[in-house]
Amino acid sequence: MRSSAASDVYKRQVSEHTNISVSDIVSTKRSQDIATARQISMYLCRKYTDKGLKSIGDAFGGKDHSTVHSNIQKVEDKIEKDPEFAEMVDVIIKKLNPQK
Repeated sequence: MRSSAASDVYKRQVSEHTNISVSDIVSTKRSQDIATARQISMYLCRKYTDKGLKSIGDAFGGKDHSTVHSNIQKVEDKIEKDPEFAEMVDVIIKKLNPQK
């Protein structure tokens, strides 16, 4: 799957689940709900594609690779500490991969 096509799938699924538009997810807006949706989308791109941090950043409006890395780390940390958040991410993953 092409990186843009793969990232679009994750952005759309997170958008659908969180009711935040894909355009907001790739925007520079920094409100907590939008930032969280963006972080989850980046996390899913990293976890389920072979794309590098720069490639993922490019798919999210030209974000720097260090920003992508930081966002992925935030999601991983929150999954460990917040069972509700972990469940939400799991639901999104199951929607993307219904056979799992």
